[in-house]
This record gives sequence, C-alpha cells and structure tokens, in this order.
Amino acid sequence: MGDIADWLPSSVGIGLIFGSVAGFAAVALAAIFVRRFFIRVTQPEAVTRVELEERRRMLLFCSDAKALADLAVQRHMSNTLFLRHLRSQPCYEALLPYFGESFTNDLLLATENGEEKSKLAQACRDEIERLQHQFLPPSANKR
Repeated sequence: MGDIADWLPSSVGIGLIFGSVAGFAAVALAAIFVRRFFIRVTQPEAVTRVELEERRRMLLFCSDAKALADLAVQRHMSNTLFLRHLRSQPCYEALLPYFGESFTNDLLLATENGEEKSKLAQACRDEIERLQHQFLPPSANKR
C-alpha cells in the first residue's frame, strides 16, 4: 500500500503536466485554424506583399501628381508649362498606363492647342482622384 501511496501523487502530477501541455497545444491549433479560416472567409482575394507594395507606390505617385496639379492651378500655369513639368516627374511614366482615355486625349490636345490656363491641370487632378480610388483597397473605398 505504501508503494501505491508514493506512486499515485507523482503519476497524477505527471498526468496533469501532460494534460495541460496537450490542452494548450489543442487550443493553439484551434486558434491557428480559426484564424486562417477567418482570414480566407473575410478576404477572398488574397493580396500578396508585392501587390501591396505596388499599390502603395502608385498611391505615392498619385499624391505627387496631384500636388503638382494643385500647384499648377494655384499658379495659373499654362497647359504647356504644366505638361512639361508633369512629364519631367517620375510619376508621369508610372501613371501613364493607368490614365483614362479622355485624359489621354486631353494630354494630346494640350500639346496641339496652346496656352489655356490650368485646364489640363484641373483635368489631371480629377484623373488622379479617380486613380487614387482605383488603387485604394476595397475596404477603404467603402468609407
């Protein structure tokens, strides 16, 4: 009987330790499973890190172009001068493929026409605002 009395508390302690570790492991695995499932359900389009970086880069380029357009409107800059400044910026090359057809036509007409004040800058500002909404994540556009 003495052997059982000595063995029982030590085996209960070991069982309690193993049971606790197994319980924590089960809870951790369940949390990982729920988190992965929850992310897949709430975000059906998984966005990669590269796509996020590209989106941020495009938003920065949009901000640069918008600041340039705002300055052109404030300074009553001519279309040709604004177009020269815009084309000298790195944001122009990056955003050019994303410009809409109407704004691209405005760019072509501005080179042909002449010195209308700030009309192209205002059109550029409107186009940049459209692009900013395009590059923002869907959750930010709902706000």
